[in-house]
Amino acid sequence: MYNILDHIPAAAQCILYTFDRIWDPDKKVEKLKKEVDKLKNARNQVQKSVDVAIKNEQEILEGVHRWFIEVDKKLTEEEVKITKAEETARKRCFLESFPNFMSRYHLRKEVDKEAKVIDQLLKDGEFDGVAHIPASDISFKSREHALAEIINALKDANVNMIGVYGLAGVGKTTLVKEVARQAKESKLFDALAMVDVTKASDTENIQEELADQIDLVFTDNINITRLRADRIRQKLKSTKTLVILDDIRSRLNLKAIGIPFGH
Repeated sequence: MYNILDHIPAAAQCILYTFDRIWDPDKKVEKLKKEVDKLKNARNQVQKSVDVAIKNEQEILEGVHRWFIEVDKKLTEEEVKITKAEETARKRCFLESFPNFMSRYHLRKEVDKEAKVIDQLLKDGEFDGVAHIPASDISFKSREHALAEIINALKDANVNMIGVYGLAGVGKTTLVKEVARQAKESKLFDALAMVDVTKASDTENIQEELADQIDLVFTDNINITRLRADRIRQKLKSTKTLVILDDIRSRLNLKAIGIPFGH
């Protein structure tokens, strides 16, 4: 037989637990203040790292900029919320005789929610680094040296192919464009062609772009890749042409395109 009295101790314990959690709202307000202080300290530490990076003429990472915006917004919000929380903690009802438990309950929920948001911001602020050296500034002297080496290699009759490689964003395209400019000014070649291999995407498109730049016109009946390659090869052998293939990300069949190489 069901006896409700058997469940009264457990229910009372649950009520007392909930009552205890909302009885002292000042502890919740203090908890929120401590979390805000942690966030302020974290912001100050990251700012110090940023100041050092700026002093060293480094470029601040976009993620760090976004973090500062989110943190500053949250700190501004918390100033208002702490003031409201302190007012809520003092609220009373029934002719000021009893604490307003409903308000305090909502206060506890709000503080716990804000604490989680701040905790996430603290985790997001654990950066491995706050800045990087701008691509345009990476080893400028080294780049000048590489430029000089490439130009010298282009002047060497025994060199027919030069490779420029490196991580994305370090300025390889900028470097080869400067090579092309200087080679043109120095009249090292009769013609110049530069094709973005990734954008062209396939052999046929590469052939078409290359043909346009070396003044080669394919007739309507030449729509076979192999025949186009023969025409390109003949044209390149008949003139001294600098061909620059930029942004190569996978193995490229030069023979299929029509670019002669080797001896």
